Amino acid sequence: MRKIVSDFQQLFMLISSGFIILISFNQLTPAYSATQQSSSLDSIETWKKNNLKRPVLEVIGETTGDIVYLPFRLPLIGMRESIKIIDNTKIIQQINDLLESDDGTRKLAFIASPSTGLGGHYKQMKLVTDSTTISLKASAWAHRMQSYELSLTNMPIYRSIFVEPLISYQFLSTEPYFGLRDSSDYSYKSNFALEKSIGEINLVLYPVKSGYLKATGGMEVNHTFRGYDTDYEFEGDIESPWSPNLAPLNSLAGAGESVQMTHLAIEAGIDTKNHIGIPSAGYEINTSAGYYDQTNGDDYKFWLGTFNFTKYTHLIYKRVIVLRFGGELRDPLAGDNSIPFYHWSSLGGTGSLRGFDRDRFRDKDAMYGSLEYRYPLRNYWDKFGLDFLYFVDGGKVMEDFQVDYSEGSYQIGFGFGLRAWNIDSGETMKMEVGFSREVVKVYFVLGL
Repeated sequence: MRKIVSDFQQLFMLISSGFIILISFNQLTPAYSATQQSSSLDSIETWKKNNLKRPVLEVIGETTGDIVYLPFRLPLIGMRESIKIIDNTKIIQQINDLLESDDGTRKLAFIASPSTGLGGHYKQMKLVTDSTTISLKASAWAHRMQSYELSLTNMPIYRSIFVEPLISYQFLSTEPYFGLRDSSDYSYKSNFALEKSIGEINLVLYPVKSGYLKATGGMEVNHTFRGYDTDYEFEGDIESPWSPNLAPLNSLAGAGESVQMTHLAIEAGIDTKNHIGIPSAGYEINTSAGYYDQTNGDDYKFWLGTFNFTKYTHLIYKRVIVLRFGGELRDPLAGDNSIPFYHWSSLGGTGSLRGFDRDRFRDKDAMYGSLEYRYPLRNYWDKFGLDFLYFVDGGKVMEDFQVDYSEGSYQIGFGFGLRAWNIDSGETMKMEVGFSREVVKVYFVLGL
């Protein structure tokens, strides 16, 4: 009996001690308010609602999506962090300060052309003297197309005489060829690749403020290969023979061989236009004569003459008419077949006959003309602007200008376009749409 009473006393003391401890803990812990208790319950219910009550397929799909997205998410996080690091180092700003300056002595611009691709043009002015400028152009495109040019301009050697050296390299892998003469068939289109290296020295004299005389001497190396087209891809082996589908090109002068030539030329020009970027008055005239002679053989020798005239006429409210015409003459000096075909005159494209493919027509001589109407769309402080234009182009290639200039019809193209300009550096961008009896062409030139 005593043992039962003792056990009951011990059980009572244990329960009492636990109750006392619980009360003490409750006094030490802050009591939750009704709002806090409700919020806690709401959070639990929300979690249950969003997770436990969701369809199993949704949970599985979301989990699978997170796993699939992870390889894409990690690089994005890495790129974001890399951008932060690069931004903190200020390296972009430092490169920009290196290539461009606030005083305009260093400039960097993008360039784009259908014949040489996309690239950049860097200028360093006041390099040796206040008038000297070094210029570097580099551009490239698909099918190994590439072009590089390094030149020095306005380097004084004696009073108003300046020396201007130039070196350049081009690999043009998609040069178009449609055949000879003005009557060549568009369906015969093919391509060839031309590798061209030039080194020359120009001596320039400025006898009057708006006029110049130039004497040029140099050497060039030209090598033609099979081109790139849809039937026969250019795969990089430039020593391979020309493909069978380009057989008409194989019989042309200079096709498939390396030709080294020296050239000597003289040029004279006058420029009286009132502005570089938005000329509305004045004119430009230049004419040249050159002599080419092969140095690694006796097959190729010829002379070349060119003439260009451009007149700017203001109408009303900054509307301008631009009239241009010119021509090229060539004469073989070592037989009728002594002019390499890539040195023939060519018409077609943004520089001569818009509305046709680039170099659509080829022959020894050429005549061309253009009438263009420009009116302003935007003008920012007379420093930058955008013009709209309409144009009509005409031209003709001939075997002999003295015999053929009055025979046959001229090729005509017309269209419209936009040109952006800078009052200091001239035309900075041009986009044109040309129409002709053959095709509709879109042309884009940037910074040239």
